Amino acid sequence: MEDHAVQTSAGPIVDRSTEKLGTSDTAIIKARQCLLKAVKLPENEEELPALEPSSHHVRSASVLLPKGVLFQEGAKPITLN
Repeated sequence: MEDHAVQTSAGPIVDRSTEKLGTSDTAIIKARQCLLKAVKLPENEEELPALEPSSHHVRSASVLLPKGVLFQEGAKPITLN
């Protein structure tokens, strides 16, 4: 059911070959590079990075900090390191 929802709600495939990405799009560029690299791994019979169990514990977090508190300090209690 979930796979069907993702496939039907994805919308049309957009041609991104003429897209002009800038410095503010660094995260998009890195994500696309990772995806393209991962697609080529099976061709070389290499294991996919998502199958590495050590990365399965990584989760996103959300923190609301008081004004003036740096995120490095305010987020310390929820970080792994």
